[in-house]
Amino acid sequence: MNLQKKLFWISLCFLIISCKKYLPKEDYPKEHYCEKFAGKYNMYDPVNDSFYDMICSCSINENELDDTIIFINYANRYNFEFQPGINGDEHISGLAGVIIYGLKDHSGNRTVFASGGFSNTPPRNILVGDSLYIFFSIDNLLYYVEDSVPWEACEDCLHYGVKVH
Repeated sequence: MNLQKKLFWISLCFLIISCKKYLPKEDYPKEHYCEKFAGKYNMYDPVNDSFYDMICSCSINENELDDTIIFINYANRYNFEFQPGINGDEHISGLAGVIIYGLKDHSGNRTVFASGGFSNTPPRNILVGDSLYIFFSIDNLLYYVEDSVPWEACEDCLHYGVKVH
């Protein structure tokens, strides 16, 4: 009987020591809104039937409203950043309605860039699982003569891709 008591107490001590102490949910560090978009994406441009890589990174600030999303090679042409704000879980909310005049592409040519709004079919400016859908319009009408390039416009352009892990 004495041996059974010893084994019981040894087992109990081992069980207590080996138990993990889990933090309450509110004690876990909160993921910032823009972190879920950060990563490398293999994107597809259906208009030109081409694939390209795009990188999305996140600059985190103490106030989540001041976080910045940085796009490198957006639409295979642009690098820019913006502050998204918070509106939903998977929509790149601040990207809806963004208009950038004189946005330079990789060649240094300027255009007016306008990000599209939300829509349910197909999903636009949204991350679904690891799939990213981006919707935008570009038009270089204000700059094509001065930049000595052909006029170019794309209304309702939709590119989509998958996050690479």
